[in-house]
Amino acid sequence: MLKIFLLCFTLLTLLFAEDVKVNPQHEYDVAMQYLSAQKYKKAFSHLKIAAENNISNAQYNLALMYYQGDGVKQDIKKSAHWLEKAAKNGHEKAIQNVGRIYMQLMNFKKARYWLHKNVEQGDKEAQLLLDEIKGLKE
Repeated sequence: MLKIFLLCFTLLTLLFAEDVKVNPQHEYDVAMQYLSAQKYKKAFSHLKIAAENNISNAQYNLALMYYQGDGVKQDIKKSAHWLEKAAKNGHEKAIQNVGRIYMQLMNFKKARYWLHKNVEQGDKEAQLLLDEIKGLKE
């Protein structure tokens, strides 16, 4: 009888529980506090939530954490993934660097795409990098 009561209570609690909404900006703000205190593992969990909710600064900082291995295992592919998301969301530093990280990964198709965007913005180094990969096959 007690098991049935607990089961019914649990089901009713779940049924009437309010949806808990995540505030991505708050998650980002908390993450930045942890980052400034160099508490990388704590910062990572909050940044990930904010990044998954399209906060471009969080996506960029998450990319940096993966790139540098701060609080997470270093993973250049995951870094590129988050850097590209930030770039697509208009983050200027991400746009400036995503082509370069794809060069490191030898993904020249994506590197060319982003480096062309940099050249359009007057980045002379990007043009040199494009010239360097010109004609390379993936």
